[in-house]
Amino acid sequence: KVFVYAYQNTFGEAVMRLSRKGWLWLKLVLLLAVPFVLLAIVMVRNALDPTDYQMHPEACTKATHLHYLEITPKRLQTLQNFIQTKTISWAQHKGSYDELLKLHQIIREAFPLIHSESSPLTLTVVANYSLLYEWKGIDSSLSPGMMCAHLDVVPIANEKAWESNPFAGSFDDQFLNGRGTLDDKTRLFSILEVIEQLLHTRGMTYRPQRTMLYAFGHDEEVSGVDGAYAINALLQSRGTTLEFLIDEGTPIYTTMAGLSTPVALVSTSEKGFLNVEFSVEVDAAGAGHSSRPPREQVIPILSRAIQRLNENPHPVKLVDVVEDMLEHSASKMSFPFKLLFSNMWITAPLLLKVLAAKADTAAMIRTTTAVTMFNAGVKYNVLPARASFGVNHRILPGETCDQVIARDLKIISDDRISARILNCEEPVGNSSCESLAFKSIERSVRQIWSDIPVVPSLMIAGTDSKQYRTIAKNVYRFNPVILTPRDIARFHGPNERISIKALENSLNFYNHLHDNLEHFNPDDFIHHNN
Repeated sequence: KVFVYAYQNTFGEAVMRLSRKGWLWLKLVLLLAVPFVLLAIVMVRNALDPTDYQMHPEACTKATHLHYLEITPKRLQTLQNFIQTKTISWAQHKGSYDELLKLHQIIREAFPLIHSESSPLTLTVVANYSLLYEWKGIDSSLSPGMMCAHLDVVPIANEKAWESNPFAGSFDDQFLNGRGTLDDKTRLFSILEVIEQLLHTRGMTYRPQRTMLYAFGHDEEVSGVDGAYAINALLQSRGTTLEFLIDEGTPIYTTMAGLSTPVALVSTSEKGFLNVEFSVEVDAAGAGHSSRPPREQVIPILSRAIQRLNENPHPVKLVDVVEDMLEHSASKMSFPFKLLFSNMWITAPLLLKVLAAKADTAAMIRTTTAVTMFNAGVKYNVLPARASFGVNHRILPGETCDQVIARDLKIISDDRISARILNCEEPVGNSSCESLAFKSIERSVRQIWSDIPVVPSLMIAGTDSKQYRTIAKNVYRFNPVILTPRDIARFHGPNERISIKALENSLNFYNHLHDNLEHFNPDDFIHHNN
């Protein structure tokens, strides 16, 4: 009323007309407004000046790095030879063993220094088909580090969908095509090629400061139950404790809401997984001929259970690794996202709603539920006595398999339905963003891709690294390749490929990573190491 009157007359006259009661109301409004104004100021200030976590080293080029690695015809041919081996894992304990042995031989021939009698590396073949290399370090007081890759690939689901033979390793002047180019033979090749070049340039007597292990499992695509499991058992028997482990993982992704540039996602944690079978059985009265169906049948009973699970997803929450990811991203975000990510202490409820709106981001804030199998019936006119469906859960860190099963049964709320756990891997805890290994990964990324931010992330799929959780202090999962949403579909799908530029970047990333793990100075955020 004061301001309306002031608009029509003068502010002084308006104040004079304000009653005692009006003054009290005005004071109350101002008193209540002060906290909100202060809150808005703090939030805007945080958004305008978020912490910049990024390093700014000199970019790697042929001019700045004395041993820049180019993709020569010989190197390309080596990777093509890798791709041409059909090292398919068909199921657990069922692999393409002759092809794996063929790949072993190709590796020995392609990297003669690593496998020579005078090599400082020793090779142990584990479980007949997995490879474990050890490079003894100078300083025995330092715990070893380990890099992983895998030798196997997934089967070809539909060969007709491929534009070229998936195992030909064809090259069209821009892309190398074939199963394993992204998952995971490029990493295998890059690590081995870098070691070979280190021996070539520094001599066969060269040794790193800390002992380095290189574990190449042969059945990662079926959870590493033979390969990585056996390597871990061997290392445990030796009393080995790893300072860090670096494995395949999340890529440099081109599409992240609020960012105008790609972002390098280095997974510091991994979701668990749970495969569970839900089933129901009825007696003879509930089965038999379909001409006289009973009121309750096994398929409708399970269908209602599936609907309840689908309509009641597991609750959302911000776990530590996702908070780390958002906090590290904030400085590179557009303003609305900066406002959200820089003030999670108050914006968390809204942020959860935003993240839950899309499948990709929803998977990072909840345990997911996917109904993947349904089995019932043998004939159209026969009522089945038993039916079952299978669910795959990806479990959020901080939750357990038992908790997930208990919640499922509570949602289903039907005592006739029983649950049977088929496979279970608990989530892997969060690793440090301040460790030597994480900072070395970050620095290596920024040397190859100087304009791309590096942020911790949550691995929503599975890797061999989970097999080593008992012996590794810090575990990081990263794929040093820029991928679009369309490229992501090539993983385990048709037309898997990698560009020559991406292959060269991968090679030089691992070249820098070895160098940074050896010589990283946390106070040197600028200079390029030669």
